[in-house]
Amino acid sequence: EKEAPEAAMMHLTPKERKKLRRLKRQERTQEIRDKIKMGILQPPPPKVKMANLMRVLGDEAIADPSTVERKVRQQVEQRRKEHEQRNEARRLPAEERKQKKKQKWMAETEPTTQVLVFKIKDLANKKHLFKIDMNAQQFHLTGCCIACPGVANMVVVEGGPRAIKRYKKLMIRRIKWTEEQADDDDDEEDQDEVTAPKLQDFCVLIWEGVVKQRSFKNWKVTHVRNEPEARKLLNDRQAEHYWDMLARYRDPRLDI
Repeated sequence: EKEAPEAAMMHLTPKERKKLRRLKRQERTQEIRDKIKMGILQPPPPKVKMANLMRVLGDEAIADPSTVERKVRQQVEQRRKEHEQRNEARRLPAEERKQKKKQKWMAETEPTTQVLVFKIKDLANKKHLFKIDMNAQQFHLTGCCIACPGVANMVVVEGGPRAIKRYKKLMIRRIKWTEEQADDDDDEEDQDEVTAPKLQDFCVLIWEGVVKQRSFKNWKVTHVRNEPEARKLLNDRQAEHYWDMLARYRDPRLDI
């Protein structure tokens, strides 16, 4: 007999997941209410707070308000402690929390992997290189940063949608690639000539796409001396086509 095909995994939207949680919570609450009506469970004691003290206890609160207030405060404190104990019991160990966070960034359950390829004009600034390296590690991205002075500098990152979105924002918006040059520029107020604005090509996204499987197993920053070394590094991981993209890239603004 032929084995029945496995059912495809259905992905719900955030609104649908919220509705499903609400319905399950209503079912659990209704089940508890039914058991209380049938006498299987004892009804919970009234949840007395300082705000509803007079409404719940009534005459008892009027007869001895100080004693009643002390009991209510003890009940409130007891409920708070029980709440914290339940939270602590559900809390994952440190190693499991770390692994859960890593899986969220890596998005291993996704059928495809997103890729970004950047061309960087200069990596002489150690601050920029540190941010590129540390953020890739923190987002659990795979890929490489190839620094080849005098030839080209390239960054290739692979990962899940959330991590790739954050890293793209880092490279395009957050890193101030011109922070060193801003200090060196002199005021040229005496010049009356109007010149065309320079192209901002310090960091350019040359390709963004989706691949079926990753080419890299981890993240690494590599310094090479020439183009053949860079090509060999990528060829070992079946990713030499990224360097071909870099070599063929031409800024579309030059054709305007």
